Amino acid sequence: MTTSDELTTAAERPPQAGLGSFVVGFDATEGSRVALQWAGELAARTGSSLRVVSCWGLRDVWAEAHRGQAQGEVPSEAELAEVAHRRLVAAVREVLGGQADGVECLAVHSGEAAAVLTEQSASAGLLFVGSHGRRGLGAAVLGSVSGRLVREAACPVVVVPHRVIEVREPAQQDQPAQPA
Repeated sequence: MTTSDELTTAAERPPQAGLGSFVVGFDATEGSRVALQWAGELAARTGSSLRVVSCWGLRDVWAEAHRGQAQGEVPSEAELAEVAHRRLVAAVREVLGGQADGVECLAVHSGEAAAVLTEQSASAGLLFVGSHGRRGLGAAVLGSVSGRLVREAACPVVVVPHRVIEVREPAQQDQPAQPA
């Protein structure tokens, strides 16, 4: 139990610039693309920074990294990481367009998505992830990254439902709402 001396109200706290840093878990699925778009729009409106985090494994980047190498030559860890980072940057530019400037892209090798995003949440104001729409046995067997993040993240988690696929054009974002 706390005493009234330890409590502060929102009005008593110093103002913050924006909502801090937003982190988006990105796995190139439609759900993560929609979550990235939502986070990008909110970051632009609030002045918050945006960090997009993607976990990758060897099979995700091996073929592309191996192209152009001599027979029997193995890509280095740095070459594999570069391919993963380049792919992430390209995907972020595709989703956010002109809003991608200044977005931090972090491609993490061999990390379990929930653990990596939980760690990233320690320095975030909000954590965004997309929902794959799995229910019941599918979610139980495959595990639920979003469910685990809701329980373990150090900041609020926004799970964008997989049904939210409406992708607005940038020109529509700046137009004021029409009166009814």
